[in-house]
Amino acid sequence: MSAVLCLVHDVLIMFAAYTIFQIPLDSTMIAAVLTILGYSINATIIVFDRVRENNKLYSKSTFAENANLGVNQTITRSLNTTLTTLFTIGMIYILGPSSIKTFALPIIVGVIAGLFSSVCLSCNFWVLFKGKKANEVRK
Repeated sequence: MSAVLCLVHDVLIMFAAYTIFQIPLDSTMIAAVLTILGYSINATIIVFDRVRENNKLYSKSTFAENANLGVNQTITRSLNTTLTTLFTIGMIYILGPSSIKTFALPIIVGVIAGLFSSVCLSCNFWVLFKGKKANEVRK
């Protein structure tokens, strides 16, 4: 549920970019949205996978502590991947024709939103939803 919520966040941020920069909605929008969805879910899965590994390794720690540790362990990888992608897409935006710029600018915004949602939001939502589920079971 938290991964889907983060994907919705990323798509809404991209739609906001389309609106703010007055980029026409056409077939490149669909390609940009699908690209960012794939990019963001991949980054989120990597963070979640590390949290699952930490739950097995550190079973005495709470889920929230393991989630925090998982985010801390993957943040460098996420930042490096995002910066590499931003450099590449930035060069495409600067050097490319105007038809590519309408694709590259939303991708730049989406990659940044994907980094934020994968690192800052996804595990927090997971901890929040897991806590609510645990409280429902106790009642």
